[in-house]
Amino acid sequence: VFMPAPEEGFPIVNFSHPFALYDGQTRARTAALEADTLGPNALIQIAGEGYPQLHRLNYLMETLGSAVQAIAYAPSPLVSSPAAELSPAGARRTSPSTWVILNISQDVADRLISGRVWISPAISFFAYGRPSQTQRYLFTLTGFRGARDYQAPIEEAVRRAFRTPAFVQSTTQLLRANPDFQDVTIVVALHRILTSIAVRITPLGNGNLIASVDCDSPTNSYEEWRHWREMAVTLGYETLWHGQGTPWRNPPCAVCHGADHPTHLCPFPRLPGW
Repeated sequence: VFMPAPEEGFPIVNFSHPFALYDGQTRARTAALEADTLGPNALIQIAGEGYPQLHRLNYLMETLGSAVQAIAYAPSPLVSSPAAELSPAGARRTSPSTWVILNISQDVADRLISGRVWISPAISFFAYGRPSQTQRYLFTLTGFRGARDYQAPIEEAVRRAFRTPAFVQSTTQLLRANPDFQDVTIVVALHRILTSIAVRITPLGNGNLIASVDCDSPTNSYEEWRHWREMAVTLGYETLWHGQGTPWRNPPCAVCHGADHPTHLCPFPRLPGW
């Protein structure tokens, strides 16, 4: 039995970059996934599980396979565990956490991916399709502090940084080359991007704050988006009374694998029925 989605829907999992699901996988597996030649499939991250330890591998494979069969009546799904890149000496170089479900129909893949979050007593996991080239989540800033009245000043610091001439020029260049904005003036296109900024502030419980920044992309290219995002990270995010924001370097959440919060503040364990 899987937990139904709450009325407001399940929380969104934000990754550090659009292709984070491929992080740590072998080059051969990444190439096969990017080439999209494997037939219908779903990418899976198991809640609370990183690279599987040997003593849990068979249990996780069997439990995940049974869950897929129960959800979508898939007769014989092939469950492929994360494949780590190895050194010439055979040592594991990386610790990928993404599983792949193969040998399924498109209907089964669509069912898994559209449900996205699957929570049960036996196993809980997140299902994804082929990654997009860009994403709204950009980065998270640390260095801010305050007990109250911090939302507006921090949000204004982000908006002010995004309006600096060099960043506006870079954004404008991407918009001019983006066919999605060819039907509007560059002024309107830029306005759409700048007004799409959202800042989500999370108190860490000790007076410190982290601020996660979302913004629509001015480009459809991953490489261009990555350079644009890296430029945004280097901007100054200074407030008068609540400190100065700097990039937050933190490992992914150990529960949902998201990049915009520490594990102890993951929203999923707070859901009723988790």
